[in-house]
Amino acid sequence: MCEPSSGKCVACVKSSECAADPSKPVCVANQCAACSSNSQCSERGGSGAGVCATTSGKCVGCVTSSDCVGDADGGVDGGADGGVVAGFCNTTTNQCVGCLKSRDCSDPSKPICGTSQTCVACGSQLASVDGCTTKNTTLPVCKAAAGTCVECGGDSDCKTSATPACDTANKCVECVQSSHCKNTSAPVCDTSAEHCVQRLN
Repeated sequence: MCEPSSGKCVACVKSSECAADPSKPVCVANQCAACSSNSQCSERGGSGAGVCATTSGKCVGCVTSSDCVGDADGGVDGGADGGVVAGFCNTTTNQCVGCLKSRDCSDPSKPICGTSQTCVACGSQLASVDGCTTKNTTLPVCKAAAGTCVECGGDSDCKTSATPACDTANKCVECVQSSHCKNTSAPVCDTSAEHCVQRLN
C-alpha cells in the first residue's frame, strides 16, 4: 500500500487492508499485527469480528457471552433465522450463537438447542432425539405436532399409581375416565376435576 504522507510503500495504511493473515488483523505503524484491544478490531469494519482475542491476537465475534449481549444473529446461520438474538458465545468458534445448551432456550415452542446452536422445536431435524428428557426430567416427552416438551403423550408415560392417566393438556392426572380408578372406595372419575370419587353428585 502507498502511505500518502511519506510516499512510501508499506504493508498497510488501515486495518481493513490486513486480511491475509488472521493472526495479524490490525494495522499498527504500517505493519499488520496481532490485535491488543477491541477498539482495534472495531476499526477494521465489517460485522461479527469486533472483539480482540488477546491470547491469539485475532479479531473474533466473541470471547465470552458478555460480548454477545444484544447481538442479533451474530453469524449463527447467515441470517436465515430472521434475526434471532445470539446471546451466547461459542468459545470454540468465537461466534455468538442462539444457545449452547437446551437450558438456554426459554421459548416453549423452541425448547431444544439444536445442532445449528439455535433454539428449535423438539422432534425437528436439528434437535436431539432425547432433547426433552435431557433438558427437564419433569417434561421428558416431545409433543412433535407442537414441538414442545410435555409431561406425557399417553398413559404409558405416567409412571406413578397416584397419577396414571395422561390428559388432553399432556399432564399426568389421577383419571380421565373411570377405568383409571382402581380403588373400590372411589371407582368413578370426576372428569371435570380429573379425580376419582365415590360417586358423581
